[in-house]
Amino acid sequence: MPTPGFSLSTATNTADYGASYTLFGTDEAPLTGTVFTDMGEHVALVDGVPERRSMVIVRFLGLRAHGEPLGNPRVLARFVPGDPGRGAAAAVCLGEPGRLHLDLGHPLHSVDPDLRELVSDTVIEITAEFLTDERAARHRHFCADARRQAIATELDTLDALQQCGYRRMAAARADADAAWALVQALHQQH
Repeated sequence: MPTPGFSLSTATNTADYGASYTLFGTDEAPLTGTVFTDMGEHVALVDGVPERRSMVIVRFLGLRAHGEPLGNPRVLARFVPGDPGRGAAAAVCLGEPGRLHLDLGHPLHSVDPDLRELVSDTVIEITAEFLTDERAARHRHFCADARRQAIATELDTLDALQQCGYRRMAAARADADAAWALVQALHQQH
């Protein structure tokens, strides 16, 4: 199915890993509006093992079809590695082949199926460009580094708790030793 034309405008969307597109409707694809995209992550099963993979968050602003307003729907385009399979949109993310799973937001579930397909095809086209962009690699690194920093902070917290636990244990031992010494002293007096 044909898709509307779109042009990139990096100055509009100020998200670190985002972009903005303007949709230009055609006779075959009468969608107009603005599209904001941003990167996200989701967990996908790869050979039975949960792994993090990229997803694109697509927000339509002022979306119109045939001049009629469709609101500001949001679509999640999740990349899943592996064989595209039947009926799935083939995609490549950072050199890895796979497919896109689209979660169409309100009100796209209730619109005409042809219009839903047009929006889906538009999302797939924009997402395919977006997932091969340098932003996908930078976002994956950003997320991995954020997880590393969070785990390092947790480890520091656990280390501090362990040190506090050692001090409390030493104080408890000293208290127990003092109490036992008191028992011994009283026992020797009698």
